[in-house]
Amino acid sequence: MLGNPFEEDMSEWALLSGFVPNVETVNRLRGLAGMVKLMDQEIQALAEFLNDDREARHAWPGSPMFRYLHRLFSSAEGFESGRAHLGAVLAELDRQCSAVLAPPDEESELPPGAMREEEITLPEIRHRTRVAAEGSRVGFDVDLNTHSCSCPGWFGNRRFFAVGDLRRCCVHMAAAFSEIFQEQSERRHARILVEFLNERAWRGRGVEVRAAWRLFKIRMRPVLVSLTRDGRCSVYAFDEGMVFNRYVYHPEDGRWAFGQAPAHHRVLARHLANSDESSSLPA
Repeated sequence: MLGNPFEEDMSEWALLSGFVPNVETVNRLRGLAGMVKLMDQEIQALAEFLNDDREARHAWPGSPMFRYLHRLFSSAEGFESGRAHLGAVLAELDRQCSAVLAPPDEESELPPGAMREEEITLPEIRHRTRVAAEGSRVGFDVDLNTHSCSCPGWFGNRRFFAVGDLRRCCVHMAAAFSEIFQEQSERRHARILVEFLNERAWRGRGVEVRAAWRLFKIRMRPVLVSLTRDGRCSVYAFDEGMVFNRYVYHPEDGRWAFGQAPAHHRVLARHLANSDESSSLPA
């Protein structure tokens, strides 16, 4: 059997001593870290960014990633195998970047009451719509009041969760929420939930089903956390400029993906490392 045509020795991709990673590229790659499968629009957006930004394209980690993507888009017969291998490429860049970048040190303890868990549920909006399936003329009926969708994926593994549970939200429901958020005032809903569902819609993804979802307030700032059985930890939070970001924590290595972490990352890391919520999740 032929091997993956995109496999190569990535040891030569390492960041040279004294070189500083391109921050914008690192932020974009961090948003893809830990994904089981990359969606076409995510790959396309990354390729367009590197193609349009010369500085990012010629600086690490954009330079090796651009070469890889150029080969990927130039090889129609090898696109699927190359896309599958892209996750390994991201993981290697993540490890190399984490070796030279680390989040700033900060407090490991918080005063009592500075961190608390809050309820997080999907908004109940009296709105029904039909959402087209990606790359098809077929559409599915979405009800944002009962959090239901007529797509096979929703009937297959989402309908068993209670109304309001984030995991009822398939990709079509995320698209419907995102559309109505643009029509309504965002102030009617929690901003972190609005930004999260908008992010799901943009990526063409539903909410991860095999994950435990929790919302925390740390010094009054919201942090949305997901934890899966296989140890993937995603953290959604606002940075100092109130820009919404996705961060990934690797509990097995005790590090944050690409050396980037949210505020209060030491407190969060300890919570994620000690959490046993994933043990009750389906495999």
